[in-house]
Amino acid sequence: MVTTNRSNQDTYEDVLKQLLAEIAKLRQTIENNANQRLQKYQGTYHSGTFPQSASNLAHYLALRQFYLRHLQDRLAHAGLSSLGRAEASILSTAGINSAS
Repeated sequence: MVTTNRSNQDTYEDVLKQLLAEIAKLRQTIENNANQRLQKYQGTYHSGTFPQSASNLAHYLALRQFYLRHLQDRLAHAGLSSLGRAEASILSTAGINSAS
């Protein structure tokens, strides 16, 4: 019976690792797409820095390009956030804060 518990734990750990890798890849794609969108408006901001709201909007629009139902279902099944209320802060909702 100990083997069964260990096997279940290993399987769950593998699922979590796969989810993390998928979310990290998604996050990188969102970052890239958002940065491309923001660069179009770089001249509009004389300080060279976009307000947090402009940055979040670009990230939100980048996120909405993807059909995420399968990922959301897998996250919910693992007991994690399903990204359902990501609008307020796209990057932090994904659980991986921006390093930039």
